[in-house]
Amino acid sequence: MTDFFASTVPGLEDLLTAELELLGIDESKVTPGGVYFSSDLAQAYQFLLCSRVANRLTLVLAQADCLTSDDLYNITESVPWEQHFQIGTTFAVTFNGKADWIRNSMFAGLRIKDGVVDRFRTQTGDRPDVDPKTPQLRVTGYLKKDRLTLGLDLTGDSLHRRGYRDQAGAAPLKENLAAAIMLRCRWPDKQLELEYLLDPMCGSGTLLIEAGLILTQAPPGLLRESFGFENWTGHQPDLWHQQQEIAAEKQQTIESITPIIYGYDQDPKMIAIAKRNIKAAGLEGLIQVKQGSIENLDPSQFQNMGQGLLVTNPPYGERIGDQTELVPLYRALGQKIADMQGWRASVFSGNPELVHEIRIQQQRANKMKNGAIPCVLAHYRRSDETTAERLANRDDKTIPKFCDSLANRIKKNQRNLSKWVKNNDIHCYRIYDADIPEFSLAIDRYEDAFCIQEYAAPKTIEPATAQKRLMGAVKTVAALFDIDQKEIAVKQRTKQRGDSQYQRLEQKNEFFTVREGQHQFLVNLYDYLDTGLFLDHRPMRHEIANRINQATLISVRKTNRPYRFLNLFCYTATATVYAAKAGAEQSVSVDMSHSYCSWAIDNLQLNDIDTRQHQVIRADCIVWLEQNNEQFDLIYLDPPTFSNSKKMEDTLDIQRDHVALIKSASARLAPGGVLLFSNNFRRFKLDEGALAEFEIKNISNQLTDPDFQRNKKIHHCWEIRLSGSADAQLEEAPAPAPAKQKPSPWDKASSKRTDQK
Repeated sequence: MTDFFASTVPGLEDLLTAELELLGIDESKVTPGGVYFSSDLAQAYQFLLCSRVANRLTLVLAQADCLTSDDLYNITESVPWEQHFQIGTTFAVTFNGKADWIRNSMFAGLRIKDGVVDRFRTQTGDRPDVDPKTPQLRVTGYLKKDRLTLGLDLTGDSLHRRGYRDQAGAAPLKENLAAAIMLRCRWPDKQLELEYLLDPMCGSGTLLIEAGLILTQAPPGLLRESFGFENWTGHQPDLWHQQQEIAAEKQQTIESITPIIYGYDQDPKMIAIAKRNIKAAGLEGLIQVKQGSIENLDPSQFQNMGQGLLVTNPPYGERIGDQTELVPLYRALGQKIADMQGWRASVFSGNPELVHEIRIQQQRANKMKNGAIPCVLAHYRRSDETTAERLANRDDKTIPKFCDSLANRIKKNQRNLSKWVKNNDIHCYRIYDADIPEFSLAIDRYEDAFCIQEYAAPKTIEPATAQKRLMGAVKTVAALFDIDQKEIAVKQRTKQRGDSQYQRLEQKNEFFTVREGQHQFLVNLYDYLDTGLFLDHRPMRHEIANRINQATLISVRKTNRPYRFLNLFCYTATATVYAAKAGAEQSVSVDMSHSYCSWAIDNLQLNDIDTRQHQVIRADCIVWLEQNNEQFDLIYLDPPTFSNSKKMEDTLDIQRDHVALIKSASARLAPGGVLLFSNNFRRFKLDEGALAEFEIKNISNQLTDPDFQRNKKIHHCWEIRLSGSADAQLEEAPAPAPAKQKPSPWDKASSKRTDQK
């Protein structure tokens, strides 16, 4: 078995893993931007031929700790490069990574180059030539957290270059991204009964061609003329030709498939390019393209055919077209989707504001990236009936008989909450929380989406009985709110210990925007145990906003310095959004999770909050508090009950450690400042004796909204001040300069991030 690394667009790692599993490769490790795996050479050849979403495949030759430039050279020089390519083979070095001792990537690349050349000189007495522009082989180096990986790129040109596209439009999709879009659309899932595909703005036809290749099971690597491994001495031509024949046998003939893929574009030049690309891909008899604009598209000609999928990548104002000029285009697209009754639709765009102009409720969405541009793939489904018709024709008997009590309680709760929801502009709330003993679950509503969280059943309940009740609850919610059962997120909430509290449940990467008053937040109902928006923390968010509103308006505040807010264990920074909107001029949000920091920045940007003034820092909160001397007017401290994450230097037990944590956080309070401390450990007891130096007020009862009145112990909250500071006035003094700390990609919290969650 040999070690390899396959890279892809960040966010597509799950699709890459699925491809490996189809090839029988189970030994894999997912990392941001790719997957490490072990396989034999035949499987690696198959991967190069069949992968639709990969960028490159690297043969891993060495992995070792690397702390200095000398380490980099020595590790490189120890690799037997002479066994992998010959003197007459030109090479170049590609390096990615950061460290304090690396001045720039070119410096690191030169050290690797020196190591390769010196190894050849020592072993053969000669050296290979370097060709930085058109090398026959590429040596790769990657450094992360002082761990170096060295290898050979077996790909040559990136795998997205299939070989069929000689020309493209002004803002083309890469072929592997187009394939990922089609896979995210579940094309061609037979269960969805998708008989047709339409791209009304097809450009050079990339989406159509990738859809055709998927439909015919054509290995995209068969279209390529060359690979980098052809200059690798480990290459086995006979085995390669054998694997090509095996891959070719997977492909279906076009004659066995009814022509079902259609494309339109208003530019006749693009249609001509699309036709050439389709022919080069060998799909000439499967895909039909014609000139035509979205405004002139007649949906009726497709409705009579049966069910289908409309998928398109319209311009989004980043490089072509102006946003205001594109609004009519998106509205026209939305109207066509609305008229395609019985069809599904998916729109890929880098401009969420323009996607909103489609004006149809999204069924789900995937966050993706097109190069450096964050994008969304929004999915829609148009029923053959109108909403009124669906309500009139709905069969209430679809609610299982044994769920009648559950249905009645949900109706009652919804009725009791309706006035409060309307008057307070609430769009996300809990409608049921284990009200009936046999249905021990929570049901949360996120605008038009629902999440059911099943509490772990006691051992006295048979698993089959618990499963029956859970599925009955899903059917009940679907019937009551007229939604598809498949669109309800279902989770099991158990007591979390250690790493399990941060583990991903799925990797759908489906995010959508919800409102809470004038604030907007991204939520994800599937990938994590929590959704990104703690509903029971809603009153605390309002409390934070009210305190900042008062503090920034009342005349008692006699200072010219900015009002500063600190959010510790910030999660997705929803509290920071409230603080910034309420008038906090500056804030710092700290969390140790890479994904949550990324999510936090997205939430800030979604609400037009300047991330230069409102920083998101990825760090262990306990360590960060020890290393910083900044002062804040309001601090929100909401730690988890327990954590032993690998990123922490020690474990956190909130009952054991809360005194030290509160003291450490309160040391960062400015004169007159307030610390709001909360946690969700139901048996938590505050050690007021050990905190006698503070003025403490329990505010838990006043921070419970109607949707959580049934269990008021779910959330404990305290207001904590230094003794004698309740009436203290803020001094007219500048805030202390932040302590110097190790640079981090999150320190500046700019809109440019190093990865995608």
